[in-house]
Amino acid sequence: MHHRPSSGRKPLQPKNSPATPSATNLKPNPNPNPNPNHAAVFWSEIDQSNKENIYSTPVKKERIQFQIEFDSFDASLAEELNAIREKVERLRIDKEKTDKMLRERALLLDSQMKEIVDRGMLQKQLEIEVDRLFRLKEIKLSCKSVSPIRSLRQKEQAKRMNQQQDQFKASAILGAKNQSEEVKEESMMTFLVEKNNLKVTSPESVKGVYECAIGNFGVPQYGGTMVGSIFYPKSNQKGCKPFKDSDVSWKNKPGGIPVFLLADRGECYFTLKAWNAQKVGVAAILVADDRVEPLITMDTPENGDTQPDYLQNISIPSALISKGLGDRIKEVLSKGELVSINLDWREALPHPDERVEYEFWTNSNDECGPKCESQLNFLMNFKGAAQILERKGYTEFTPHYITWYCPVAFIMSQQCKSQCINYGRYCDPDPEQDFSRGYDGKDVVVQNLRQACFFKVAKESGKPWQWWDYVTDFSIRCPMKDKKYNKECADRVIKSLGYDVRKIDQCIGDIEADVDNPVLKAEQEAQVGKGPRGDVTILPTLVINNRQYRGKLEKAAILKAICSGFEETTEPAICLSRDMETNECLQNNGGCWQDDSANFTACRDTFRGRVCHCPVVQGVKFVGDGYTHCEGPLRCGISNGGCWKEKRHGRTYTACTDDHISGCSCPQGFRGDGVRDCEGKEGGGGISEVSWGIMWVVILGLCLAGVVGYALYKYRLRGYMDSEIRAIMAQYMPLDNQVELPNHLPQGAV
Repeated sequence: MHHRPSSGRKPLQPKNSPATPSATNLKPNPNPNPNPNHAAVFWSEIDQSNKENIYSTPVKKERIQFQIEFDSFDASLAEELNAIREKVERLRIDKEKTDKMLRERALLLDSQMKEIVDRGMLQKQLEIEVDRLFRLKEIKLSCKSVSPIRSLRQKEQAKRMNQQQDQFKASAILGAKNQSEEVKEESMMTFLVEKNNLKVTSPESVKGVYECAIGNFGVPQYGGTMVGSIFYPKSNQKGCKPFKDSDVSWKNKPGGIPVFLLADRGECYFTLKAWNAQKVGVAAILVADDRVEPLITMDTPENGDTQPDYLQNISIPSALISKGLGDRIKEVLSKGELVSINLDWREALPHPDERVEYEFWTNSNDECGPKCESQLNFLMNFKGAAQILERKGYTEFTPHYITWYCPVAFIMSQQCKSQCINYGRYCDPDPEQDFSRGYDGKDVVVQNLRQACFFKVAKESGKPWQWWDYVTDFSIRCPMKDKKYNKECADRVIKSLGYDVRKIDQCIGDIEADVDNPVLKAEQEAQVGKGPRGDVTILPTLVINNRQYRGKLEKAAILKAICSGFEETTEPAICLSRDMETNECLQNNGGCWQDDSANFTACRDTFRGRVCHCPVVQGVKFVGDGYTHCEGPLRCGISNGGCWKEKRHGRTYTACTDDHISGCSCPQGFRGDGVRDCEGKEGGGGISEVSWGIMWVVILGLCLAGVVGYALYKYRLRGYMDSEIRAIMAQYMPLDNQVELPNHLPQGAV
């Protein structure tokens, strides 16, 4: 293989250049580079001996001229670069100023935009309020009544009148007159004020029993009473401001009489008066009316308060008294006299038998503020107790839902279409009170109907208590704030509880049809007050034994009210827990009959207080007043039936006999009343000592005769047995006193 001779150059080295240039081949540059930041191109003259005559003298002159031009270009480039730097610095400063100015303008625009938005919202609210007022005015002018309750009542009355006219044409005029009187009477009962008794025990000038209206907040003591004295403050008489430290002298003290605060009506909410009173430790608050009028129900603020938290913390009972009674109490207090009263809630709710029937008027809306929150909390907390009472048959529970109707003149309006179903028959207010956002009242009506239908289906299946499971699960899994308040989420909850969604949908029916819905129609009819219940106008409302509950919507308070609806001694165990029962039997046995030795008592603790009923012992009912005595067929086993009893000479004598239900009689041989004392016929000695001696002699004689007879019997029996044994043995072997005979004769003997 032919190898090309090496030229001695390195890779990429120019041709005709030495591999290692020597120092003599390089000449210094006459014009060094003035700018160290830029590289200059140097052309070094190479020795002519190492060149191949490619450079000539003219080239050398051109090289020097090019070097001069390049140096001048480098200087101008540096100046231009400095100018560019100065310009960039000016632009940076201008940019910072511009950014600062833009930020300031953006903040200004944001504040102006926020102000515009606030004005727009305010204007929108004003327009809504104006629209409401305008529509209310039109409704008032176009129809006589806008109340759905009165409308339903009038429809019912018209229906009755038509039926009577068809059936009794001869008495149509009289029937119409009776109907008009009934309508007039019922129209005056649109709302029933629940009351309890207030008994003034002293002084004599005010003594008596009065009525007071139960407040719809706090915890009324249903089934019980409360005794105390009234205090009327010298300042802050309306109770709208917190009481000062100087007023602590009239607070409740351990062992002292409870104090009831008397406050005047006006200037602030009833709930604020009660809260300020509770903070200083009073037991209850009485609000005196400032005008002569029938008693009204003190309710919570409709739209909450600046401090809504205290509403749920009010725990003292409250009541409204008339202006006349309030003035009389103030007059007596001004004279320095003590006014003692007794607040009595024992008959505030009926308690006819061993079962309580109660209703809960509620709503599925969870965006209505503090009332909705307290309602949801109550449903979750009371669920367990309600299901226990329902499962064991102690109560009969029914949920209800309030709906309204849309006047005929506005059925086709957008407001009615978005708030109502079935052509304006059943409506609910907008949850957010804003028609332009969120859910509509129509959605609330449909969910209310779905909950009512679920209760109907669950009751038909024998498990009505599962309504509590559905409403609590729905409130947790399908809230409005999470945009899950819809049919899809509700169906998932229904399926999780094991129910057929098709049955629920069939019960709901067509909400767009121009027909009545049977479930909601029944709800509207039930809303109308009947008898002592009154119309349901407050939401939520609890009705116990056909009477409306007033007070705090809380588990303990509601359970206390329900337990007060049971007949005495029939309360279930849940009503006799440590927190519920009165425990009056623990102190002096409640004043009832008691036998310490047998540990029997006639005192029984109930929810409404102790009762003295004679006990049942070993399945036998004792009779008596329960206070001083209880007697029965087995009464002698309990404190000897209250009769005389004494032990003498090792024997116990008693004047009580179990064959008599009552009474005590001395035993035979004794005389006396049988209760305090029984004496023997011999003057207190009972049976004589001689009689006892004779008795013991006879007993000993009989015992001795028995022993002797037994010994003779044993002796004769043994002799007889010996003779028999001898006779038997004589047949087989000779005895000692007999001659032994040979068994064989000698041979030849005859």
